Amino acid sequence: RMLALMQETQRLAQVKPDVIFITGGTGRSPIIRNRIHATFGEVEVVAGDDFGSVATGLTLWANRIYGNGSP
Repeated sequence: RMLALMQETQRLAQVKPDVIFITGGTGRSPIIRNRIHATFGEVEVVAGDDFGSVATGLTLWANRIYGNGSP
């Protein structure tokens, strides 16, 4: 499903990405990285903070929903 979403995004943008940014523990998987390269060719894959970025994103989203909406 993840690759299908990435392909749909590329189709809608009508351009090949220069870089693919992945984050979260799943992004560490060599299987995921290999599938990205098989699907998108030799596009650079950049990883973020594997675990901290997910927790930060969830915290910001929870604040938006349940807090005052400011970061």
